This record gives sequence, C-alpha cells and structure tokens, in this order.
Amino acid sequence: MMRVPTKRERDALRHLSYGGAEGEPVANLFGAGEKTRQTLLDEGWAEELPPRLSGTKLMRITALGREALDSPEPEKEPSRRKLSTLPPRLKTINPADILKRKR
Repeated sequence: MMRVPTKRERDALRHLSYGGAEGEPVANLFGAGEKTRQTLLDEGWAEELPPRLSGTKLMRITALGREALDSPEPEKEPSRRKLSTLPPRLKTINPADILKRKR
C-alpha cells in the first residue's frame, strides 16, 4: 500500500507537476527542503534529471508521484475541543428594582 504524502510533500509534487517532461528547477520547490526532496526520490514520486548547462538542478514527477498527488487527503482530526461560552458571572439589574430600593 502506498504511503499518503504529507501536505509539504503534496505541495512539492504539485509544483513538480507544472514542469512536465522537461522537469522543474529544484529552486521552485518552495518550502521543500533537502529532506522533503530526498523523500520524494526515495518514495519514487519524483526523479532527478541531468542539470541544465547553467547548472540548474531539475526534478520531475513520476507516474507514481501523480498517483500519490491524486490520492485523497486524509481527514484531519480536530486538535482541540471546541470552545464553549461561559455563563455570565454577573446578574443583570432591572432598573425598576433600583428605584424600589431607593424609597
């Protein structure tokens, strides 16, 4: 069974999918550091291409990477319980009661 990519891996795969067969410069993978890029390669979701003459490193998404990108995102469980409204600690005063007390 294929592992579901994390949000960061999914974002990197999405950027790689823009490059097509020519690949995408590694510098365009915003937010994806060396570890994320290595994970993409280890999982078989991406492959390295020979660098351009300018020395720009390139990567491209593989068929397995497209499958991982198209897989449904896991549902996130709420990390905290919902906030509830506290009951008022002060009582409201009826103006008629104030007038009765002054007499």
